[in-house]
Amino acid sequence: MGEFFFTLLAAVAEMERKTITERMVLGRLGRAKAGKTMSYQLPPFGYIRNKELDILEVVPHEAKIIKYIYSKYISGDSITKICHDLNDKGHIGKNVRWSHSSVKNALTNTVYIAKGKFKGEMYEQEHEKIIDDDTFWIVQDEINKRQIRESQRTNNPRPFQAKYMLSGLMKCGYCGGHIRTVTGNKRIDGSKPVRYVCDRRSDYRKLMEPGEIKCESGFYRRLDLEQYVIDYLADLPNDESELKEALSIGQTSEFDPTLLLTEIESINKKIDKENYLFRNDYVDEVELQRNVKNLVETKRLLENQLQENNGDKINEQKRKRILDMLNTGNIREMNYEQQKKIVKSCISKILLTSEEITIEFNF
Repeated sequence: MGEFFFTLLAAVAEMERKTITERMVLGRLGRAKAGKTMSYQLPPFGYIRNKELDILEVVPHEAKIIKYIYSKYISGDSITKICHDLNDKGHIGKNVRWSHSSVKNALTNTVYIAKGKFKGEMYEQEHEKIIDDDTFWIVQDEINKRQIRESQRTNNPRPFQAKYMLSGLMKCGYCGGHIRTVTGNKRIDGSKPVRYVCDRRSDYRKLMEPGEIKCESGFYRRLDLEQYVIDYLADLPNDESELKEALSIGQTSEFDPTLLLTEIESINKKIDKENYLFRNDYVDEVELQRNVKNLVETKRLLENQLQENNGDKINEQKRKRILDMLNTGNIREMNYEQQKKIVKSCISKILLTSEEITIEFNF
């Protein structure tokens, strides 16, 4: 009886979640068609939301910075250079320093031409433009051209995705900073040596706050690190029980789902209450979305935790998939792309120091 009750409860909760999701989607579609902004919770840089009129209004001094970014990019400056220039001037208009991604977002966000995207469709919005249409689309063409040139220069057809197998996986074991690649001078044979270094060693992107101490870590040769990781994976046992022992994975302790189920039931009641208020016109669509968003997300996380801790089935499946990958052949003899695929699938993080390399797995 108890198992049936929980199954029924889960089904009802899932149906309610889908109903709320559908209403949210319809609400957002309605906003898009009505010319309302989709950025009502966190307005993009350059705008502030007028809650009474439900419209974005231009912030003059921020709008000047957006126009400056477009002007510099069209004149030939790179995103990195624009980012440096803005931060050198005190990252005016922002409480945090500009990053590559925030400048790139400013150059590609259609909100600045009073247009919004939803479900692949473009809708006109009623707020004031900061960038004229011609300038915006000139910038989009220029971004595509530079991407093609970068692809040809690096012989990487997807230049904004990791070219090397360890890119994006490594962290500095001293300060926790990101590890980036550094290319050396061209050799006689035309090749260039590639090394890894902590981002905070030189702060070439100028993302560190004034007064932050730079990292004193050294350089790491790319080929040496890649060979170490490949050898480590190649030497792993090909039996699941031996693999668990080698990676110090103990037996899963007995899991009591009572607390999680109680919390999920409490969240369902809160969602029911918010849904009731919406149906009876006590709250509007925007407020419903705001109130329910965190509840639905928290519930999803609890349900995932409930599933993941139920006999550790998910981790067992991951280990089996990884073992299947490793057993497809000798990883040392595979081509670089095959090796990279296995490394990205198996490893979640690599901590680097001059004395030790620590590898963390995806299970």
